[in-house]
Amino acid sequence: MASDSTDKSQRALINLIKPIARFALERGMKHQDLLVALKHALIESAREKLAADEQTTSRISVLTGLHRYDVKKIEDTPAQSGPSDARSLIARVLSHWSTQRAYCDARGKPRPLSCDGKESEFAHMVSEVSQAINPYTILFDLERLHLVERTERGLVLKSKLLVDREDVQGGLELLAADSADLHQAIYENLFQKAELPNLHIRTEFDNIPESALPKLRIWLLKVGTRFHERVQRYLSTLDRDSHKQSGQEAKHSQAARVSLSSFSLVQLPNPTQ
Repeated sequence: MASDSTDKSQRALINLIKPIARFALERGMKHQDLLVALKHALIESAREKLAADEQTTSRISVLTGLHRYDVKKIEDTPAQSGPSDARSLIARVLSHWSTQRAYCDARGKPRPLSCDGKESEFAHMVSEVSQAINPYTILFDLERLHLVERTERGLVLKSKLLVDREDVQGGLELLAADSADLHQAIYENLFQKAELPNLHIRTEFDNIPESALPKLRIWLLKVGTRFHERVQRYLSTLDRDSHKQSGQEAKHSQAARVSLSSFSLVQLPNPTQ
């Protein structure tokens, strides 16, 4: 029984790693590249698990199974910093623009905003999301991503979808963030068994005619976007940056993070399989 359980755990681990292996093969990465990345990930995860006064080389070595020499070497040559939160900030600005009445028209759609000067509507909107960043930094990124356009009426929101096909690094950071949240949500459902589980739903059909796929892709994008707009409107009524709470309520309430991610995959059979 113990061997059977070990085999199942090993198979589960292989299935979790396979998408990473496919990515590595497609990008020309080799075994050694994966090994170095795995060592970094193990050490970073160990540090997150251990209390500050327990994060010694010896303790991390015992917890990860890595040799002390490897732990020390990696600590002396740390990997590049993790994903920037700039992408998250842009998403919050887009959500704020799309959900707050002050920045929407009578139909509830994002309206054009003035964007020139520190007292512009756009600058004021960004300051409501975060005062730690220059509004023109956000404006530059929105224009670079072709999400907004300057018109005679003001700054117009062209798209709410934060997708930049040319920004490979940003796309991979989003993939990493989504994967981490998905793993954590499923882990909590399986092993912590809270009274209210995390949402984890998968819908799959495998006999859709190829002729229907173009329309299906458009439909999935529209329905998925509308669903997230609805979620954003609701969460904005609870978020303390958008919805000001009373002093006592804000003082005694911790800030929690809520993440809801969606993706669609429309795929024909692989002829090589």
